[in-house]
Amino acid sequence: MIQRYELTETVGGFSQDEALSKGVILIEERDNFPLPVVLSEQQHNVENAVIALLNSIHTPDPMDQMRRDLMIREALANQMIHGNRGNAVLKSDIHLIVEQQRGDAGIALLSCVLLLDDHSPRFDLNEVPNPADDENLEKTTGRGLMFIREVGRATMVQIPRENNGKTIVYSWTEHTETSENDGGSGGT
Repeated sequence: MIQRYELTETVGGFSQDEALSKGVILIEERDNFPLPVVLSEQQHNVENAVIALLNSIHTPDPMDQMRRDLMIREALANQMIHGNRGNAVLKSDIHLIVEQQRGDAGIALLSCVLLLDDHSPRFDLNEVPNPADDENLEKTTGRGLMFIREVGRATMVQIPRENNGKTIVYSWTEHTETSENDGGSGGT
């Protein structure tokens, strides 16, 4: 039996006046890059919604949950900081699809796909410097992507969009233990 769960959210899409009236906050010092407060608050709400949906299906052990939650937060931060350069006027979709397949002996497999649209051109994932190399230890470039791959255990693929943007697809799996009566919640 397969159950499918989906969540679609949007970030950005504010008017220029709306974004500017809220001021800015500094969210990461490495690039000294400000995000409008209205966008930062919206992004935080979306992060929480994505994590809440995943937790409603399966709450992993604390270490795996920390890895998953940090990976999701990093992916969404990359979308806003690098993909949209903090532009609160640009509207970007976020779509989470989780399929839960129940197997024998109360074991289930969660297949998770997080699709993040942004407005920047594609880049070669293999060209991003490895932050673990000696010559890159002091550089900030590539840490988030390495974190997503290594700590979050996710794979990434970029799909170009017609309007000069891209969709980055993050995918990962989780194994869960289920009971016979566990019907999940929020399935469609």
